[in-house]
Amino acid sequence: MPKAYSPKVKLGVDRALSDYFEIFQGKNIGLIVNQGSLTSGLTPTVEAFYEKGLYIASLFAPEHGLHGEKQAGEEVITYIDKNLGLPVYSLYGETRKPTPEMLEDIDMLVWDIPEIGARYSTYIATMVLAMEAAAERGITFIVLDRPNPISGKREGNILRDEFRSFVGFLPIPMRHGLTPAEIALFAKDFLGLQLDLKIIPMLGWKRDMFYDDTGLLWINPSPNLPNLENVLLYPGACLLEGTNISEGRGTNFPFQVLGAPWIDGFRLAKELNHHSEGVFFRSVRFVPSFSKYKGELCEGVAVHLLNPDVDVVMLYLFIIQMLKVLYPKEFQWLKRDDGYVIDYLVGDDILRGIIDGINGLSTLLQWEEDLKRFEEKIKPYLLYE
Repeated sequence: MPKAYSPKVKLGVDRALSDYFEIFQGKNIGLIVNQGSLTSGLTPTVEAFYEKGLYIASLFAPEHGLHGEKQAGEEVITYIDKNLGLPVYSLYGETRKPTPEMLEDIDMLVWDIPEIGARYSTYIATMVLAMEAAAERGITFIVLDRPNPISGKREGNILRDEFRSFVGFLPIPMRHGLTPAEIALFAKDFLGLQLDLKIIPMLGWKRDMFYDDTGLLWINPSPNLPNLENVLLYPGACLLEGTNISEGRGTNFPFQVLGAPWIDGFRLAKELNHHSEGVFFRSVRFVPSFSKYKGELCEGVAVHLLNPDVDVVMLYLFIIQMLKVLYPKEFQWLKRDDGYVIDYLVGDDILRGIIDGINGLSTLLQWEEDLKRFEEKIKPYLLYE
């Protein structure tokens, strides 16, 4: 790497191969990794382990695949990697939890996948299910910690158990403010797992850091999160997936633009800007190449945060409210077999009730109280200042 490249944060994977190297010696290792699993010097974790003479028995791939090549929801298959000669077991296909057969020759499972910072990320569910599988087999589970790219700030509500799903697996906020290791520590206690959990923490990361404060080079954590700006918007923008509004999938600006064929972008931008601070809405037109309104001309807005302290969950609650007011006949909630998509994203049905005029905005006070209680509850699991 160029001499000018000098990260302020030492990643868990970097420390695993130096300060904690003895833990891995002589072990049959299963690595749960993807395209973002790199050392601070951009060496893939798999290669870095090989270079140190460690034995990797198999690899495990989450949603989007080992190389981030699959779109959201697409099945990931199990195969033999032609370059490494290793089995790559899918954790987003026929099974989403490692089976006893997959773990038969493994002494330890190692998690090294970047965090997104939002509860909706399926990586959280994949990690917890892998922890459960390790506990059942008596296998050590190791988390190589990584930054939360959007800092330690928390926003939104706490998931209710009856709305638990693969896009909401733990009772944590929408914007949870945690690192992978902190999530693992919380999940172990919350689920009562009898698990040999080992954490390899970072050095130099602080809770007020955004990813661009770390000095680390940005690698997309998933195909539709290409930059830090849309990751920052994601905890709020993902709520659009529960509606018939395009969240920008199939464009060059996923989760940064929103729209539909029946929206007047100029009017929407004007109304939103009139009632907003710390954010600017710019009217746009776009034609998605896939996902909602594929091939159709959409109008809407691009969202530009002027103040990174804006509560993005509340911002998108406001946006959805405005869309329902301006387009009451066209706006729709999307359904799935067991209910409304939005309820599973939000983790309860309060938000839909507010937008539909069933619940008053005062019900959001419960979110604030729940978040305060969570702030106290999570303190024992926080690893950094």
